[in-house]
Amino acid sequence: MAEGKQLPKIPPEIEKIIIPDQDLSVLDFLQFWLPGASQAFNGSINLPEKFLSSLAPSTISMADIQAIPTPPLAVLNTLIYAKDYWVQVLHLQPLKKKWVNAQESLQKQGTHRQCTEDTRALIKKVYNKLACISWASNMNGFPATITTDHLATYLTKNWLSDEHENQMLHLLKCKVLRKQRDNGISICDTFFIKRLINIHQMANRMDHHATVLNYAWIWERDKNWQPESSIHL
Repeated sequence: MAEGKQLPKIPPEIEKIIIPDQDLSVLDFLQFWLPGASQAFNGSINLPEKFLSSLAPSTISMADIQAIPTPPLAVLNTLIYAKDYWVQVLHLQPLKKKWVNAQESLQKQGTHRQCTEDTRALIKKVYNKLACISWASNMNGFPATITTDHLATYLTKNWLSDEHENQMLHLLKCKVLRKQRDNGISICDTFFIKRLINIHQMANRMDHHATVLNYAWIWERDKNWQPESSIHL
């Protein structure tokens, strides 16, 4: 293959049919058909032989093999398209699994015998939102870039990650700033304590946290908390 030559990709008119568009809503994405993943045996990768013919070769003569005409380019491209498709599907399957689990969790909550009318109304609002938001876009309005698939965890009983907790803390911070701007409340993210520990373990911590950008904001908070002293850990 010539240097810099790229392999052909799935034609756009085909890709839009077999690969879900990123603008699809979550509910539409859940309805989009994707082939299932092959299960590994004993926790190991499946042997290639499982996906190839078990028939014995019809010839082992190199002369006969070399005499076979080269398949048309369209046939070769089809094989390349299949590989590209499978690779994309393997990346899509975990994302879809997250949303499937979220949908199943909502359904269980809605049919639970202790489900109240308020809960059913809330679940209905969630479905309305899932019919609008994209399954693969970035969420705006937060300090960190997080994709919408992180929202699926909120609908389940799975453990929340640092990203989820920081999202909630950011929303709380915004609410406090709107309602009680000058009351001295300071809301930090989940990494605040870790940064304090890092400063405490520094030999020159008294000067370091006031000059390094990653820790300068702690110095500003320290001046508000202890106006007549520096930070002591």
